[in-house]
Amino acid sequence: YLIYHATNGIKSWIESSNRTVKAD
Repeated sequence: YLIYHATNGIKSWIESSNRTVKAD
């Protein structure tokens, strides 16, 4: 459960970071 939660958090962070870097 902890691993899944951490992975989900990282995914969210990466997506948000990509949105900031890539201006679609």
